[in-house]
Amino acid sequence: MTDKVSPSSEISDKPILSEPTSMTQTEAFRLLGLSEDVDVYELDQRYWQLIKRYRGDPDANCEKLAMINEAYEIASGKRCEKNQKEEIRQSSFQIFGKTKKEWSVHFYYSWWKYILTLLMVVVVAFLIKHYFFTPRIDLNVVAVGHFEKYNNRIEDFAKQELTFLNPAVFSANLIVDNSEPGDETTMYGNLAAAAFLSVKNDVIITDERTFPFFLLNFDPIDDLYQSVSEGMTEEELAGIQPLWYSKSEHYELTYQYGFADKVENETDEDRQSFIYGIMITDPVLIESMGFQNRWESYPSTLVFCLSSNSKDKEKAAQFIRDILIRRTEFLEISN
Repeated sequence: MTDKVSPSSEISDKPILSEPTSMTQTEAFRLLGLSEDVDVYELDQRYWQLIKRYRGDPDANCEKLAMINEAYEIASGKRCEKNQKEEIRQSSFQIFGKTKKEWSVHFYYSWWKYILTLLMVVVVAFLIKHYFFTPRIDLNVVAVGHFEKYNNRIEDFAKQELTFLNPAVFSANLIVDNSEPGDETTMYGNLAAAAFLSVKNDVIITDERTFPFFLLNFDPIDDLYQSVSEGMTEEELAGIQPLWYSKSEHYELTYQYGFADKVENETDEDRQSFIYGIMITDPVLIESMGFQNRWESYPSTLVFCLSSNSKDKEKAAQFIRDILIRRTEFLEISN
């Protein structure tokens, strides 16, 4: 055994070997100034002493630091372990330069990056599709009442028979006055109706029971009813019914049900009745339009109203006019 070298001993400016990678373990211990019987603690201590001594000027001591690191790896056996691991790695099956274990570790720490990237790709794809490949909605219809919309006949009719490219009908099933037992569908229907009516929409379809509660969302359509009824036979005219109502009646109704405070200062216009909806009552026709009544105590009805929130009232009024005038065509489609 060689004697231990004092910790104060210097690393020679002249490399102990021309090629550090060919250093033996004996030469590594000698370079570090240690005997080969030192324990791990002494080896680590000596390594950090030498590193601290030379790292103050890393540029000038670059070669010495490299030799110290090289010697430490060989003396501690880390180089041998590293070589063995590399041999095993090189002989293992690799995918894109990584072994199965390396990919496992990589995904363990980086999975969220892939989830985030995938999410971003989906969002970008949706935006590209929405803005560049999907026609803009040119007719926005909201159906709010205690019924279910179970097919797309309204949309198909608007696209195939009228002038609309991309109409959309959003439906909310609710029992606005709680006059019948509800369920989870009608509970969420209240929330859906509030959301649908809060944004731009052109036409509102409802039922006779629900109609007066949403009166402030409608525009009067006296002139529209007049244009729809012109040229109709008495039999055809009997199939539609104008719904007259006043804002005063609406205020009283919502006050009675506890939906709003009592309105004290009503105007003459508030007390004046207008046509706010045009109703059809034929249950066969209603089902042929794609709506199924869910009231247990009230007959099936559909009421077509012009939304006060419409950005193109003429277009919305024309849609209502065409639907009502050509309503029997839905019976032909369903047959």
